[in-house]
Amino acid sequence: REIVQFYLEFRIGMKPRQFAIFSVEVALLAPIVMMGVFPVLLKYVTPTIILIIALIAVCGEQVVLATVWTAWPLYAIGVPLDVVSMMATPIVMSLVSNAGTAGDQGVRATTLGAVGDLTSAIGALAFGAAYGNMPLKLAWIPFMVSAGLCLVGIFIAFRLAATMSGTEESSGNDSEPSAAPLIAAK
Repeated sequence: REIVQFYLEFRIGMKPRQFAIFSVEVALLAPIVMMGVFPVLLKYVTPTIILIIALIAVCGEQVVLATVWTAWPLYAIGVPLDVVSMMATPIVMSLVSNAGTAGDQGVRATTLGAVGDLTSAIGALAFGAAYGNMPLKLAWIPFMVSAGLCLVGIFIAFRLAATMSGTEESSGNDSEPSAAPLIAAK
């Protein structure tokens, strides 16, 4: 967040107080989305679709940060995108916990937490190094690269959705007897 705050101060002259207002808006909207919208969405769409929506929101948020020209788009577009992107964490935890046997659940959750912490540390260092070494006129490039990396996550989520739907279809067909043995018996 500190890198984003510094970038916004340079890019649009956003003061720390304005960034604090942005953070408060996100904090006030997050419980509404997480406790109101999120459960309703789960009734109508699969968790993978929600993950794709959240990743698209992350991608959109990065594009907004890269192209912002004044503070109002950040408040009007950036806050909702930031809040919607928060839905990715519980969905990923759910997918990981349901992926294997119950005995391996702790290992998977711990691994996911460790990978998340590692990427948080490495991501901040890499973003800071990329941002710090660039001319100020090109400071928007790391945000666009980040948005591009989010597209990779969206592709992986689409593949996951296709794989999961293929597994559900094949498991649904396995419960029905096949007509092939009946034909071979004649």
